[in-house]
Amino acid sequence: MRGQDGPLLAAVCEFTNPYREDGGTVPSLWDQVLAGVTRQGGGSGGKPASRPPVTSGQLSLVADVERMCLAELAINGDTVSHTRTGERDIPDELRRIEFHLRPYPNVGQHWAEKVHEWCNQARELLGLHVKRLSLPRGTRCLACDEAWIDRVTDDGELVRDPAVVLMWTEQGGADRFVCLVCHHEAPAYDLLTLSEHQRCRHPCGHAATRM
Repeated sequence: MRGQDGPLLAAVCEFTNPYREDGGTVPSLWDQVLAGVTRQGGGSGGKPASRPPVTSGQLSLVADVERMCLAELAINGDTVSHTRTGERDIPDELRRIEFHLRPYPNVGQHWAEKVHEWCNQARELLGLHVKRLSLPRGTRCLACDEAWIDRVTDDGELVRDPAVVLMWTEQGGADRFVCLVCHHEAPAYDLLTLSEHQRCRHPCGHAATRM
């Protein structure tokens, strides 16, 4: 069981961890949405703040997150947590929920999908674009070690396409990667294993005499 790096933990990290963008560190998606809800007072010296007004979508997202976390923690006999300033500590709550659900992968998967939905809602509310990863050209399959697949175009031209491709959920999250040659599939959180496989100078665990 890969509880330490499963889909729910990956989704929680995506939602609650700061991330790098344009050479700098950006607050997490959750912190950015929460800032729009909790900092709508005046600016310094009583002047109106310059940030855009909070939207009903932001209020709804924060309320949904807090409500669902409260309900899930209660099911597990746990309680909500708070920051030093008295606000709900949602990142801590989500990590405790992930811990409680490790023995229940089906429920954990449902929660992972829900957290991914929150990520996409947050990006939409914040005016951010979902950045879809693309695998480097020449990425070799974990199972058959193939990097390319031949395809004939409508004009009869023979072209080479990447063998390994990323598949996406309807909500915009990475779901799994698939080899178009041998049809091997693996979940998106196994991308680290796929990356390590590329470092081998020769096929790792595969027959070296392949024609």
